Amino acid sequence: MVSKRKTCDICKRPEKACYCHTIKKYRNNFPVLIIRHFNEESHPFNTARMAEMTYDNLEIISSNHPELDQRIESFIKDHNPFLLFKSHYSRKFNCKEEEFLYKAMIVIDGTWDQAKGILYSKESLQNLHQLHLDHDVESIYKPIRKACSKSFLSTLEAITMTLESIEKVNLQESLSPLKYVVEWQKKWSP
Repeated sequence: MVSKRKTCDICKRPEKACYCHTIKKYRNNFPVLIIRHFNEESHPFNTARMAEMTYDNLEIISSNHPELDQRIESFIKDHNPFLLFKSHYSRKFNCKEEEFLYKAMIVIDGTWDQAKGILYSKESLQNLHQLHLDHDVESIYKPIRKACSKSFLSTLEAITMTLESIEKVNLQESLSPLKYVVEWQKKWSP
């Protein structure tokens, strides 16, 4: 009988690959709601989980949660958020503009197709102002996860870049768990 390898109860990674020791907690003032596609919940490299472990003022809700619509509506009503999402309708994120009146952000976590599916199935999300990051940074995540474009960032990277700009702080330590996981995976990749 083969024994199942032990996993960390917190980060859900195998104990030998646990990244919990790399987490640097940060109390962000700007609220973040992540809508995570249900298929991403058990993904071993899910960076939304890393963000949840790092940022205090952050909530994750699954795309198949029975109260998803109510939670989105409540968050919109309470916080006046923008949707961090690149589309034909999105504008470049710039928190220095006078018209930056947003008090929170919503992020969709999933593959490009999963994220579009969530967006197009939720009218309340479609009605939000969509902003996208304009960056020339290559994702830390790129060596272990394929994306449609080299300009795509992981959920953790996108949230970190946005919060750095809004809260005027250096949050590069927040990327430590992602760097650790990438280096760990590269050691075991052919």
